[in-house]
Amino acid sequence: MAFWVTLFRSILALILGLALLINQEFARPLLANFMGIYWISAGLISLRYGPSGERGGKSHFLVGLVGILAGVAVIGRRVASNWLDERLVITALGGVIILTGVLHVFGGFRMADGIRHRRWTSTTLGVFEILLGVTLLIEPTQLNRPGLQLALMAWALLGGAILMLDAFRTRRRNQDKQIRR
Repeated sequence: MAFWVTLFRSILALILGLALLINQEFARPLLANFMGIYWISAGLISLRYGPSGERGGKSHFLVGLVGILAGVAVIGRRVASNWLDERLVITALGGVIILTGVLHVFGGFRMADGIRHRRWTSTTLGVFEILLGVTLLIEPTQLNRPGLQLALMAWALLGGAILMLDAFRTRRRNQDKQIRR
C-alpha cells in the first residue's frame, strides 16, 4: 500500500510541476490542493507505518495527525477565507512547509533493523522545502514573482522524482523481504 500512496503522491507532484512549467496561472491554485492531498496522504502513511517502525521515531501519531489536519485545513481554505486573512494562511503554509523540510532533513528513515538511515533524496527535498517555506514567510503576498514560480516548479518536479524513486525503492525492498521468507 505504501508503494501506491507514494507513487500517487509522486504523480501529483510531477503533474503540478509540469502544469507550472506550461501555464503558471492555471497551476497556482493546484499548489495548495496538492499540498493538502500530499499532507493528508503523508499523515495517513505516518499513522499506518509508524507503529511498525518503518517510519522514523515515536512521534508518528503526532506527525500523522498534524499532517491530516494541515491537509484538511488547506483543502478547506476557501471556507476558512471568510474568517482568515489570506496573508495569515500563506504564512502558516510557509511555516508548515519549513517544518516538513526540517523533518525531511533531520528525520531520516528508521528501518526494521532499528538503525536510522538518511537518504540524499530526503535531505535535498528538505533543504528545498525549507527555502521555499522561508520565501513564503518573507513575502506571503508576492506569489506571482517569477523566481518563486520557478522555485515552486523545480520543487514539484524534484519532489515528484524523489517520491517516485522512494516508491520503487519501497516496492523493491518489500519484494526482497517476501523472497527471503
